[in-house]
Amino acid sequence: MAKEIDAEEAIGILKRSNEEGLVHITSNFKGEVDTICNCCACACVFLNGLLAGGEPYMFARSNYISRIDQETCIECGTCADRCPMDAIALDDGPAAVDGSKCIGCGVCCPTCPTESILLVARPEEEQKPLLPMDQVIMNVMKDKKREFRF
Repeated sequence: MAKEIDAEEAIGILKRSNEEGLVHITSNFKGEVDTICNCCACACVFLNGLLAGGEPYMFARSNYISRIDQETCIECGTCADRCPMDAIALDDGPAAVDGSKCIGCGVCCPTCPTESILLVARPEEEQKPLLPMDQVIMNVMKDKKREFRF
C-alpha cells in the first residue's frame, strides 16, 4: 500500500497538490513529522470541522497568514475561490483576508495572476505541544467558554 520515495519525489507531490488547491496538513506536535496529508475542505474531516463547526483548535494553524497587496490586486476572485476556509472575500474592492479564519495554508498564493498574495509571519507564534495528547489538553484549556463533561 505504500512505497518509499526520495525527497525530490515528495517535493513534487507537494507542489502538484498545492497547484490542485489541496492543503498540506502535518502532525500537530513538536518533533519529527510523521504524517503529511494533502486535503481538500470538501472531504477532510479536520478542514470540515474548522469550516463548518468553527473549531479553531482542531489542529495547529500555520504560523503564517495570507496578506494581499491592495495596490496590485485585480479583484479576479481566484484566491477567494481557492480558499478552503472562506477566509478571503471581495467586497466592492480588492480581496481581503479574515485573519481569524485564515489557517496560513498558502493555497491562495500560487494562482494569483498578479502575485499579489504572500504568506507572512503571524504577529504571534503558536506553540505546538510536545506530544499528541498535550494538544487535547491545550484545546480544552483554550476553550474555557465550552463546558466539558467526561
